[in-house]
Amino acid sequence: MWKTISKFYITKSAMNRIYFALLAVAFGISSCASEKITVRSNDDFLLKNTDNHTFALVKDINFPENSNFDENVILDEIGNQMSYRGFKQVSQNADIVISYSVFDRNCKMADIRKISVGSSSPQERSEMHRLALKNGTLVIQMIDRRTQKPFWMGYATELFGKRHRLEDRVLRSATRSIFDNYKATANGYVAIR
Repeated sequence: MWKTISKFYITKSAMNRIYFALLAVAFGISSCASEKITVRSNDDFLLKNTDNHTFALVKDINFPENSNFDENVILDEIGNQMSYRGFKQVSQNADIVISYSVFDRNCKMADIRKISVGSSSPQERSEMHRLALKNGTLVIQMIDRRTQKPFWMGYATELFGKRHRLEDRVLRSATRSIFDNYKATANGYVAIR
């Protein structure tokens, strides 16, 4: 069988080879585009039934001048995610202070978890673990202004993968994924769906 394509004649077996080659290229491109980012959070110290209505963002002053990402993307997405949960951003006297950091190399981070001890009358104690974070990590931490203690931390690791610059969509997606683990809303906030 012969088929005419733009005045070129191609056999059926050649057409099948072209089809499978294009299919392999499409599969290769899609597998390169989908990267795995690990997202976790620690809400062991999450404040329950609090009066929190407002938040403020603290910029990390340790960013190098020639940064591999746009930090405004992170700030905007944190603001959006907190607004979706009913919080209002203020510049002074915020209930929650949110800090974030981006580590562009492998690092180790301390993570403190609460553990219940005993079965009849469980007591809580804290235990520290060291987390090995690889290929760039975005860490978001929430601090209660009144007590000056952190109560929630979330992170996304393996952000850089094989690239040297973080794209805006990767930063937005990572920030959003971290906030998917933050279940608290502003006091009195009712989501309308």
